[in-house]
Amino acid sequence: MKPSRIALYTLIALTAAVIAWYFLAKEPPPEWPINLIHLLTRH
Repeated sequence: MKPSRIALYTLIALTAAVIAWYFLAKEPPPEWPINLIHLLTRH
């Protein structure tokens, strides 16, 4: 596999991880169960 393709896939994976972390660290709506990542990262 080309190094450029590995770099592209790594970039996509990191972007997805950052987006997921952002959404999981937000304050959950009141009717949702407690969000563990939100508790760990309290803003």
